[in-house]
Amino acid sequence: MKNPYQSLVRRGVYVMRHIRLAPKLIVLAALLTLPLVHLAIQSWRQGMDQLNFTRNEIAGTEVLEALMDEAGRLSEHRALVTAAMHGDESARTALAGVRESMAKGVSEVDRRFAEASRLGTIDMWADVRQGLQALGNLPTEGDRVAAAHAHDEQMLRLRELMMIVAEKSGLLYDPEAGPYHEMDMLVERLPSLIDRMSHVQSRVVGVLARGDAGTLDRAAVHAGLDLMNGQFKAVEGRMEALRRNGAQPPAQWDDLRLQMAALSRMIDEIFAGEVINGDPQEVIDRGRHVQATIAAVYTEIHKWLDDSLEARVAAVSRSMIIAASLTGFGLLSVWMLGLLFYWSFVGSVHALGRRLQAYTEGDLSATATLTGSDELAEISRHVEKMAQHMSHMVSEIRTSAVRVETAGHTVAHEGMALARRTEQQAASLRESVSVVEEITGGVATTADSLDRLNTMTGELRTSVQDSRAAMDAAVSSMTTLQERARRVAEINGVIDDIAFQTNLVALNASVEASRAGEAGRGFSVVAGEIRSLAMRCVEAAAEVRDLIEDTNDQVDVASGQIVGVGEQLAGIIDNVDQVSQHLRLVSDSSQSQSAGLEEVTAAMLTLQELTAQNGVAVQHAEAASRDLTNQSAVLKSSVEVMRLRQGSADEAKDLVERARALVTEKGWREAASMFNNPYGGFVDRDLYIYAFDANGRYLANGVDPSLLGRPLHECPGVPTLVADSFLDQARRAVGSGGGWIEYDFQKLGMGQAVPKCGYILPLGDDGFIGCSVQRDRAGALVA
Repeated sequence: MKNPYQSLVRRGVYVMRHIRLAPKLIVLAALLTLPLVHLAIQSWRQGMDQLNFTRNEIAGTEVLEALMDEAGRLSEHRALVTAAMHGDESARTALAGVRESMAKGVSEVDRRFAEASRLGTIDMWADVRQGLQALGNLPTEGDRVAAAHAHDEQMLRLRELMMIVAEKSGLLYDPEAGPYHEMDMLVERLPSLIDRMSHVQSRVVGVLARGDAGTLDRAAVHAGLDLMNGQFKAVEGRMEALRRNGAQPPAQWDDLRLQMAALSRMIDEIFAGEVINGDPQEVIDRGRHVQATIAAVYTEIHKWLDDSLEARVAAVSRSMIIAASLTGFGLLSVWMLGLLFYWSFVGSVHALGRRLQAYTEGDLSATATLTGSDELAEISRHVEKMAQHMSHMVSEIRTSAVRVETAGHTVAHEGMALARRTEQQAASLRESVSVVEEITGGVATTADSLDRLNTMTGELRTSVQDSRAAMDAAVSSMTTLQERARRVAEINGVIDDIAFQTNLVALNASVEASRAGEAGRGFSVVAGEIRSLAMRCVEAAAEVRDLIEDTNDQVDVASGQIVGVGEQLAGIIDNVDQVSQHLRLVSDSSQSQSAGLEEVTAAMLTLQELTAQNGVAVQHAEAASRDLTNQSAVLKSSVEVMRLRQGSADEAKDLVERARALVTEKGWREAASMFNNPYGGFVDRDLYIYAFDANGRYLANGVDPSLLGRPLHECPGVPTLVADSFLDQARRAVGSGGGWIEYDFQKLGMGQAVPKCGYILPLGDDGFIGCSVQRDRAGALVA
């Protein structure tokens, strides 16, 4: 089911698309003007209401001022009437002047009420006016209580009238804090203070005029005094509120505080003792002075209130004038903005149309960006991005076409070289096959010889092991011989000891025979022979001992030599084992090499066949590369007519070749001055010439000549890895006579690296000259 709102919107859009811009703007301006005029009228009415409210407040303050003056005179009149009724003649004299002032005050109040007739309170004043006139004719010999009651009633009616006037004039409802506190002082606080002070003053004057004070009189005076002081504290509180609101106290405020304190002290002193002591006239004068000060404070606060209300009237008037001016200005602005919108919109549309027309004709170099941030400017930015994308795309196509053409030439040239090398490789393979076959036969012969040598080595090891066993037996025999020689030496030692003992025995026998004389002569001869035999035994034992020691020494030497020969035979056995193992390894390796050479021979035969096939494939690749070169030339010519915003690879290559030709023609110094000059003919859009020496120092830079003489590694923001990569690729290109390089360029703060390609040609002293263009990463258009 169709949505009726969508249908209505579609119809509205259809209608708006078939209406020109000017009628649409006129309708829009009219729709904006009507509510603006309505708001202006409402604002004017609200301003007039606020003006009338404030003016009523001003009229109310004028009436309140006159009523306050009359209240002050009424208070003074009460004090004088009280004193006169107690027989004070001076009070009677002063009473006439006060009554005349009251009559004038009534006339002034009549005038103020007449001027403020819109407040509607003049009827209420009529009743109060009659009461005031009746008090003016009040006799001084009448009932004092009735007189006091009449004064109280009139003061109450005055205060009620002041409250009604404040209500009718709007003072009670003022929204601002300052005027409200001022109104409260004028309507409530100060009149109440005068009323309280009038009560206290009339009672004190009456007591003083009477000459005595009872307990009730004293209590009434003190109670009234407390109420008066309490009321004054309320006045002080309001004054403090005004001070917090930013107002400074009236000039008479401090004087009023002192006078109220003095009045309180005077009354306290009058009633301090058992007998009252005071002059009624002094109390009346002091009260009159306080009332005058209160009236001055009242006048000052009244002036504040008048000033603030007048200021509000002026402010409201100004705001109304400003509102009216702004309304007129707004209406004018609406229509002016409509005209400006029409002119800007139509102008932007025409400018954007001209740019699109240029793009359709192939000129992508012009920018389509409109100044501003409106929708047309945003559309122009989108169109500008589209043109940038198209320009980058065409540039990439031209660059790729140049690179493909160069690669095609390179492939064709390398294909021809590859074909020649393939033929040479085939001949070399044939020769290699013969050589490998000969090597295979030699390796097989070597393997057989190694097998025989390994067998002989085994036999040698067996013989050496047998000799080692014989040597071990000889060493064992020599060890036995050493043991027996030691045993003979021990026996010879025993014989030597026996001969020594025999010699001693023979010597003793000879001594004993000599003692025996002739009887022992024969025994002495035998003892001598025994000694001779013992001596010969000792000498023979010594010779045997010497022979045995020589024999032992020779046996030790022979044993050590035999042990050394045994150890050498053991080393020979180990070496023979190692030689045998190496021979087995060499034999195995020779057999493996022989098998591997047979496989190599087969593989080389297969490679020979593949080489023949590669020769055919190279011929096909050469033909394909020529076709690729032709196709790239056609592609390049198809986009050469378009004017781009950035350079392409063909333009970079032409710029580098032209720059090197200029160096060859005019020398480096003059050519470099043109390279480093932005207007020297070698800076075109984002294309410029750069040159480096063998150490990577700038020799030329068309966009930033301040880098001349600085190594690329020390240039601001260029990372070391980026500089190394660029210089390494450029040096490799220089080593091959020049050509294209691919690298990613990035500076600190750039974020993503920018892929670039550059055309490099060598300069003298291992330097190079080049120009780079920006490429797209992974085939994506550059945004």
